[in-house]
Order: sequence, then C-alpha cells, then structure tokens
Amino acid sequence: MRIDKESDDEVRSSILTEMLSYAKRNIPDVDAVIIEDYGKGLIVPRLIKELIALSRRHKKIILVDPKQEHFHLYKHITIITPNRKEAESISGVKIKDPDSLVRAGKRIIERLHSEAALITLGEDGMALFKAKGRWTHIPTVAKEVYDVSGAGDTVIAVFALAKVSALIW
Repeated sequence: MRIDKESDDEVRSSILTEMLSYAKRNIPDVDAVIIEDYGKGLIVPRLIKELIALSRRHKKIILVDPKQEHFHLYKHITIITPNRKEAESISGVKIKDPDSLVRAGKRIIERLHSEAALITLGEDGMALFKAKGRWTHIPTVAKEVYDVSGAGDTVIAVFALAKVSALIW
C-alpha cells in the first residue's frame, strides 16, 4: 500500500538527520536499499549522498527509481530503473528503436558507473542493461489497466527481491 502526502515545504535538517540516524542503525540488517525519488522534496542531495555512501560502506545493493533533477547524484549504485522519458534525459538519446534503446542503456551505465539499468518501457515491457554482459528485453503481456499508480514501485521492489535472492546475475 502507498499513501502520499505532499508538501512544498523544504525538509528540515533535523528530519534528514533523524532519517540518516535511522538508516545508520538499521543498515546492517537489510540486504538492499531502495531510493524512490518522486521529486517531491524529501529526497534531497544531502540524503542521497549520505545514504549512498553509507550503503556502499556496508556493501549493500542500492536500487534507485530516479527523478531527473537528481540523476547526476546517483553514481556508483547497483541498479537504476528509469522510465523511457527519464532514460532519454539521462542518456541524451531519443529512444525510437532497438538501436537507440541500446545506446541509451549503455550510456546510462557509463555515466552513472552503475552495475545495471532497467529501463521501463510501458506497454513495450522493460530492457535490462548490465555493465558486464548483454542486454535483455523483458516483454509484457497486455492487460487492461485502470490505474498505473505504483507500477514503478512494484518493478523496483520485485527487482530488488530477485537481486538479493540471487535470482539474477
């Protein structure tokens, strides 16, 4: 379940400090860290930098569902899961066919120094690019959908579970 509460207020430093303290106390007990950046003001540069550094020190899998304004901060993570529009923005490549999709995926990995990029493509499925190895197209089966809210959340959660379970590379 997901409940959203939005505010235009800047996140107070005391809240960020509390969140990072919580992460420091609990990171030894987790297998992966997922950063869901909705671009709503909570995921700010300080939080991103410190959370990624903490996760790397503890050798945790780091998965990011990005928003455009923070792309440059998501370096040296495990997996990034941009949608088509975000992938085009990160890579600077307009995705219009398989060749441009491959260029975009490879460029994202190179720019962010990540292990992988999973580009979600809506009705066209997903494309998984690994720093070492070939890319894979993951097709979708058409379904009538009433609300796509949470689709990206579901993708990154299932992908995280597969990665920590060693079901994927």
